[in-house]
Amino acid sequence: IDSLGSLKLDGDIFLAIPSKKVLFTPNGGSYDLGIFTFGEGTLSVSKKVLDNGLSAILNGKTLTISATALDNVKDRRSGIVELSFGKQKATIDVVQLEGGDLYLELWLHLPLQ
Repeated sequence: IDSLGSLKLDGDIFLAIPSKKVLFTPNGGSYDLGIFTFGEGTLSVSKKVLDNGLSAILNGKTLTISATALDNVKDRRSGIVELSFGKQKATIDVVQLEGGDLYLELWLHLPLQ
């Protein structure tokens, strides 16, 4: 889990998502997010509020979030997907907008001399 993910703990119940936000360019696309769970419970989508053109499907422990291409690159779509496992809940924001390219945040640790 990177600095943008989320780990929810409740005793012996764990729910971890790799990212709290998924960004799409105007061209759309699809992303698979692997969800980690541990303990007693059933992983499910407890809430899904997405603009038309966005979708989210949970298959086992893989959440696939997709976006169709925007008709006008200046348009914007958004929504949320909430996952639950046991008593734990985690929310993923979904956004599609102009210049919404995904980015990688890199941390470089160098020893002091």
